[in-house]
Amino acid sequence: MELPLEKRAQAFARIWTRKEAVVKALGEGLSANIGAINVLGSRRALANASSSGPIPVVDGLFVYDVPLGGDRIASLATTVAVATIVTTPFILPDLMTREN
Repeated sequence: MELPLEKRAQAFARIWTRKEAVVKALGEGLSANIGAINVLGSRRALANASSSGPIPVVDGLFVYDVPLGGDRIASLATTVAVATIVTTPFILPDLMTREN
């Protein structure tokens, strides 16, 4: 079954952030064979805003989708199972209007 066209860009971004989280957790960086890392989880989790739980990947790592709200996507790779991921809003100062 194929994802609907309107969900494909978000699904691609979700896959990319999951893979990026894994290679960073492994300390390999983007020189790793990112295509060999399976972070798909369920098709429903990929198409929706967040997964239903951890996705097991290589070397005892689990990947979680981090709920940020809106169209923002983030992922966390960790070796420990977590029950809840809590996010805290962080507002960057506007450096362009700040006086020196």
